[in-house]
This record gives sequence, structure tokens and C-alpha cells, in this order.
Amino acid sequence: PTVAEAGGPLLQGYEASSWFGLLAPASQPAEQVARLQREAAAALTMPALRERLASQGAVAGGGSSIEFAALI
Repeated sequence: PTVAEAGGPLLQGYEASSWFGLLAPASQPAEQVARLQREAAAALTMPALRERLASQGAVAGGGSSIEFAALI
């Protein structure tokens, strides 16, 4: 059964999502974190990667390390 079917009225409108991200130790130098973010953002613009993600039902995201920290 779906979540809504199994949970009855308590779970109506339930939505699940997932995300993936890259993490580094808090002691990682800021320049290295910035480079990792730039490289990851560049990869997420590549058509082949975007198509592969889309084929799996995923949407390529990206953003700053500050935005990611706020999300997690």
C-alpha cells in the first residue's frame, strides 16, 4: 500500500523526498570547500549527468555551501 493508504487520515497529503550532498570536515579550508562547490555545480550543468538524474526521477540542484548548511 501507499503511505496514504497505510496511514489513513493521519498521513493524507504525505510527501517524501530525498537529496544528496557533499560534506567535508568542519576543519576543511574554505578555499577547498569553495572549489568543491564550484566543481560540483559545473558537473550538474552537464547534459549527460542531468539526463541520467532525470531518468532516475531526480532533479539536479546545486547551490552554495551556506544554502546546503541551512537545508541540513
